[in-house]
Amino acid sequence: MRSYIKWSIMILTIIFIYCISFVGIKSFLGKSRLTEVKVTPKVEKQVIINKEIDIQDKDKDKITICAVTYNLLEEHDVYRLIHEMANTIVVADQSIRYVAIERDRVELLITEVNKSNWGDKAKLLENLNRWKNNDFSHGVEEHNYVWKKLGGEIGKATALLK
Repeated sequence: MRSYIKWSIMILTIIFIYCISFVGIKSFLGKSRLTEVKVTPKVEKQVIINKEIDIQDKDKDKITICAVTYNLLEEHDVYRLIHEMANTIVVADQSIRYVAIERDRVELLITEVNKSNWGDKAKLLENLNRWKNNDFSHGVEEHNYVWKKLGGEIGKATALLK
């Protein structure tokens, strides 16, 4: 009989602990917890793919081009992305980051600049529309313009890549 009571108490205790655990986990993972999460808009970057290109045929130097998805909200981020894209078409004594110039990325920048009220909006749109039309002939000036806006000290463009 004692053994029967002992086993009954142990089984009831295990069932009680199980029920408490189940209710606790369910309330922890319930809807009320999940709906409290709020997302604040910030600049988001996500590296999608890296690829190598020849920067100069004779030296066979390789650089890494990052295809980056941006959700742009601030003027500084627009300048930075334009600068990183311009790095792919110019020769400079030092360049750190390269982002491929792609049509959808240029169109995204045009949209962002159009929404802005920046003083140099017209100049940025002029430069970006040239890129949209595959005209990179003013790349040195375009690079150095945004480079200066970003406080550039090292890495001034000196020529277009051939």
